[in-house]
Amino acid sequence: MQPAFSREFYFGDAIVRATGAVERIGSSGGTSNIPLWQKRISDGYYTHLLPTSPGVTFEFLRNKEFFEALLGQLLPITCPSFDGGSVPLPEEIDRPYAVVFPGASVPAKRWRPEGFAEVTRHLASRYGLAVVLAGAPAERILAARVRELAPGIDLVDMSGRTSLAQLAGYLSRARLLVSNDTVAVHLAVSVGTPVVYLLTGAITAGLVRIRPRSLPGPKPFTPQGSNMPSR
Repeated sequence: MQPAFSREFYFGDAIVRATGAVERIGSSGGTSNIPLWQKRISDGYYTHLLPTSPGVTFEFLRNKEFFEALLGQLLPITCPSFDGGSVPLPEEIDRPYAVVFPGASVPAKRWRPEGFAEVTRHLASRYGLAVVLAGAPAERILAARVRELAPGIDLVDMSGRTSLAQLAGYLSRARLLVSNDTVAVHLAVSVGTPVVYLLTGAITAGLVRIRPRSLPGPKPFTPQGSNMPSR
């Protein structure tokens, strides 16, 4: 089974063909990642192609659509959310802050450290915010470079020091996230934190504007989060 809407000829489709499975189920999909002539060929690799709705939609809803077609029934599920208000903050975070995520798993998705350093200076000088740098352990060198380029700014480097649950908790009380195309963007959306989402233009297939929804006003700063309102 290959649920991806934006299929790829030399990876997903080729693997499906190589399995030789009796039943090979896929999405009729689009042509974001595959030329039409290749798609016409690889459509034949599947025994069943499930129909899809026209236009562009959020990836979560696209996957939901696939499994509804597969099962033949509507699925009563909504976009995921997460309450991170119970996650305690470290002592270094003692005033209102923004989170900056300068890394990404794919180098082509990374904005330059100089740009992130300029953002941290702006957040501090214009809005009086502390800045929390977040990222995976392998991205500590990027965070160190941002710190080097932004001397004198109140930066708290949490790179490699958080679990996903802790990161969601920190994001839930942040005034803002500035991030590359990473998991942090999805976590911030799930806890209702505004996001500035940076795209280098290297990878854009499947991007869609999420429907506008109400965002909370300025969040009260509560270091331990014990009295954070639920969303």
